Amino acid sequence: MRDQACLASLSQEFLPPCSCRQARQKQSASTVRVATGTMGFKHKALDLETVRASLVKPNYLLKIIPHVDGSPRICELVDYRLEDIVMKGAWTGPATLDLRPHALAPIAELPVREIISATHIMADLTLGLGKVVYDYLEA
Repeated sequence: MRDQACLASLSQEFLPPCSCRQARQKQSASTVRVATGTMGFKHKALDLETVRASLVKPNYLLKIIPHVDGSPRICELVDYRLEDIVMKGAWTGPATLDLRPHALAPIAELPVREIISATHIMADLTLGLGKVVYDYLEA
């Protein structure tokens, strides 16, 4: 009953008028979960300054955008930083990871042999603008 009430309020607030069954179909048709992680809730608190220090370090991503014909258009290594970090809390604890098969995201084929650590961080932060470190197409 509780789920039906939640779906009914969801349909009233965000969806056009419809039955609960239609709301459930719309909700489940738009999301496909390929990975689920679980963790003990607030199992062991972490030092906030230590966690903050790890967040201010540089992060890197590989930005790949293909051209309309499928050839590479953008292929860059980008450095980005987290800014204006206000820590609210940070915890560690036991965790699990469940990978599900999907035709377009074959992540489930990767073997999970061991969960080394899990961290839950609550913070207000800003994702700063990136800086191109290396452009693979200009090399």
